[in-house]
Amino acid sequence: MEVSYSEFEVLLEERKKLESIIRIIERVHSLKSLKDVYSAIIDSAAELENVDMVMIYLVDEERKEAVLEAWKNVPEDYLRRASRIPYPRGVTWKVINSGEVLNIPDAQKDPDIGPAGRDLGHHGLLGIPVFLDGKVIGVIWFLSYKEREFSEDEVRFLSILGTQVAIAISKTKMIEDLREYARMLESTREQLIQAEKMASLGRLTSGIAHEINNPLTPVLGYCELLLSRGDLDEERRRKYIEFIYGCAQRIDRIVKGLLSYSRGSKLLEVEPVDVNSVVERVLGFREYQLNLADIEVIRDLGSGLPLVMANPTQLEQAFLNIVLNAEHALGLKDEGRRLVVRTGVRDGGVVEVSFSDNGPGMSKEVVDKVFEPFFTTKSGGEGNGLGLFIVYEVIRRHGGRVRVESEEGRGATFVVELPCVEGGVSTGKGNKEGEIKEKVKQRGRVLVVEDEELIGDMIREVLEGEGYFVFVAQNGRVALKRLEEEVFDLIICDVKMPCMDGNKLYREVKDRYGVSEDRFIFITGDIESLSSEISRDRVLKKPFTVEELRSKVNSSFYRLIKK
Repeated sequence: MEVSYSEFEVLLEERKKLESIIRIIERVHSLKSLKDVYSAIIDSAAELENVDMVMIYLVDEERKEAVLEAWKNVPEDYLRRASRIPYPRGVTWKVINSGEVLNIPDAQKDPDIGPAGRDLGHHGLLGIPVFLDGKVIGVIWFLSYKEREFSEDEVRFLSILGTQVAIAISKTKMIEDLREYARMLESTREQLIQAEKMASLGRLTSGIAHEINNPLTPVLGYCELLLSRGDLDEERRRKYIEFIYGCAQRIDRIVKGLLSYSRGSKLLEVEPVDVNSVVERVLGFREYQLNLADIEVIRDLGSGLPLVMANPTQLEQAFLNIVLNAEHALGLKDEGRRLVVRTGVRDGGVVEVSFSDNGPGMSKEVVDKVFEPFFTTKSGGEGNGLGLFIVYEVIRRHGGRVRVESEEGRGATFVVELPCVEGGVSTGKGNKEGEIKEKVKQRGRVLVVEDEELIGDMIREVLEGEGYFVFVAQNGRVALKRLEEEVFDLIICDVKMPCMDGNKLYREVKDRYGVSEDRFIFITGDIESLSSEISRDRVLKKPFTVEELRSKVNSSFYRLIKK
């Protein structure tokens, strides 16, 4: 079969159009951006012999305007005058309102053409409506300087381009809706997790008052005895003070446990953490409830464990949720309730913590779902199934794993695995941060800025006993005035104070004297109140022990001397 030259040219043109359509469809389905799709459509149309200019207008429903979103070969003057066409002017709105193709042989002679379009000179004009869900959302204009109507084949081909624009916009809208839905789900999930944490805190509240009042009662009693009885011998006085100190440490553990529940769910700053210390704090926090429920707690804590990089409050939260789960399970057992907590280290640098109860256990179906959000075996009102999901999320964010081993009638064991810090080893009594082995021989001048008189006096007593010169200022303004008169090597500063807080004082001293944060120690019970520009390793957390204070100050001076 022979093909004439003219027929061959037609076939080549059709093939060219088909290839253009394929390219556009590929762009639409890859959909990197709407701009990318517009570019493909405009470039394909501009390749046609009779198309000299392309414009894509889309409707802005809020402003009632047709907005020029993409174009090719359009003069600057037109862009300046007609990039936004208000309703209901010109041929653009004529196409939008009618939803019909508009094929104009000479735009100069059309009465509906606007001034900017008329100044383009004599030209043929084809308007293709863009439909989405049965509604016209825009127009694609194709301009030819040949002053003629576009042929049926051209209209058919260019209409396909309009359809592809609609598909691209539809896909973009769908993707944006899905992203918004995903953001909404994530926000709802975070709110539910926080609600579960606060619900757990509510369930703990009944025991909290008892826990704090128990150690507080002997503190008050022994203090009264020390104040009222001058005939006490030294041994008995020391014994009373040791009792008071032990009770204060117990209250400290309770407060820290409560703080771990007041934080949000995001992962905060991590630091080297002794897992045994975290376990002890959690068990101490639940000591009263565990005793009340007649649950025997057996500790089998490994010594010399490697440290793990973790956020201690979040790790406490995860362990606490596992203990609460065990308490609930053991509540279904009549007698002989037992919880065994073990810590150890496995090959490969992994610290393992297990919580084993001898409760009723779980079926395989329950085990498979136990970490899923909203899954619960508790009766209505007792929980919403987020406690163990929180455990899973916290451990996952720390780069660890958590699993459960259980059979019906044979109890349950929750195993947490956490990667350890290379070279870091705990003492078995909790990691003493900032401890320094080399004794600091050079004593310096310390400015203490603390509005609580008792705390300021205590710091002065301790540091003067170490040989430092100490001046105590009651607020930031007094401290700045003192700094105008004297030079200090180290500033120990409370964060929350009247007149001028610690964050503002640091910025003032830094701006005036060029002092770095190495010369500051910030004391606070709420690390969230510290400015983000200040390193967390410059913090001494309230409440702190005398040894922690000495260690922090001595190590700070040692670092300054080395510099």
